[in-house]
Amino acid sequence: MLITLPVFALASSALLLLEGCGPAVSSSTPDSVRTAVADAQRSFTRILTQNTSGFLEPTELVIRDATALRAAWTTLFEGIPGNPPPAVDFASETVVVLALGQRSSGGYTVKFDGVTRAGGASLVRYTATSPGRDCMTTQMMTSPVDVVRVPRLDPTVRFERRDVTAAC
Repeated sequence: MLITLPVFALASSALLLLEGCGPAVSSSTPDSVRTAVADAQRSFTRILTQNTSGFLEPTELVIRDATALRAAWTTLFEGIPGNPPPAVDFASETVVVLALGQRSSGGYTVKFDGVTRAGGASLVRYTATSPGRDCMTTQMMTSPVDVVRVPRLDPTVRFERRDVTAAC
């Protein structure tokens, strides 16, 4: 593939600019705000995202042990064998399951956005997207789910859902 010098330079400049993007946190920012921003940027691992699952009702789960993970995994795959749950170190990690419940068509998604911590509580934020009126969707029952692994959450966990309608 041939890349001309001006295009390469422009792309490189854009990447350098993007590397500096992020929340502005200065040394004068209060510790609680700096901690919340740092926690929001904590890493997470997306374990599974799919359009169909056995979660027929909207669900927000915090999973802290292997037994609960096996039960959720069985529900995810509607009891069909051959899909073992992933290995998780529950001493240092928590699994979060977000499910929209059953929908009458495609075009719906759920996505984990992040987690923040403050005052001994964790806030899990996620986005639920619905298809817009002019969107073409599959005509089948769906039940979107997103499963992530995050650093161990505080005992108290709240959820914040943001609803979005896709523009097509």
